[in-house]
Amino acid sequence: MAKPTLVRELHFSNLDEILAEAKRIAAQPGCPSRGTWTPAQNIWHVGRVILASVEGFPADVPFFFKLVGPLLRNRFTQRAFNPGITVPSKLAEHFVADSTVTANQALELFEQAVAKRRDQGYIPASPLFGKMTSQQWEQMHCRHAEMHFGLIELED
Repeated sequence: MAKPTLVRELHFSNLDEILAEAKRIAAQPGCPSRGTWTPAQNIWHVGRVILASVEGFPADVPFFFKLVGPLLRNRFTQRAFNPGITVPSKLAEHFVADSTVTANQALELFEQAVAKRRDQGYIPASPLFGKMTSQQWEQMHCRHAEMHFGLIELED
C-alpha cells in the first residue's frame, strides 16, 4: 500500500489547538480519511500518545532506538511527521484503536489525556527520545497531531 498523503497542512502551537481540531473532526464522524485509520482512530491514537507521555509508556524501546532517539528529538519536535509509519506490533495493542471506536469515545479519551496532562505534567523522559522538557513534549504532540489530523478531509 502506498504511503498516504496529507490533505490538509495544519500547524498547532499547543494542546488547546489540537483539542479544538479533535472536536471539529469528532463533529464530522463520517468524513473521509487517507491512510488505514478512521478519523476516530486517529483522534484516539493521538490522545493515547499524550496519555502515555503523562503516565509512562507501556513497552520498552529496542536498545538501538534508545541510542539514536535522542539525536532525533529536535527533528520530531520541530518538523512535521511523515505519514505511513507503522506502529510496531508490540505497541499496537496500546496505541492503535479498534476500528469500532466511535468519534465520541475517541474524543472522550483525548479530553481525559489533555486534562491529565494539565493536572500532572509530563514524565521527564521519553523511552525513545530520552529526557524531554514540557515544551518539547508539547511540540512533539503538535507535530504528531498535525500529521494524523492532516489526513482527515473535513468540510469547512
